[in-house]
Amino acid sequence: MSSGLPGTREHQNEIYANIFPCLQAAQDMSLFLSALGLMMVFEGIPYFCFPEQVKSFARKVPEIPDGTLRVIGFCLMMAGLLVVYLGGGANG
Repeated sequence: MSSGLPGTREHQNEIYANIFPCLQAAQDMSLFLSALGLMMVFEGIPYFCFPEQVKSFARKVPEIPDGTLRVIGFCLMMAGLLVVYLGGGANG
């Protein structure tokens, strides 16, 4: 059953997805690549804006206990999953 009104972009996408199943995979890959590109932009900001501070932090990382780094990494992953979950609510 179609959820989009005839003539809308959503309706057209459903029709194309039924005719060309590979389009869904292409749309999924497009979303993945967009997310990957956005992540790279955010990762690059500190290196571009604050290169000296990044170098200083990189020299201090070996002094941080492994357990602390694991907790920080876990918290960041959970926060990221929460953002993805909350952001995905609009798309179903």
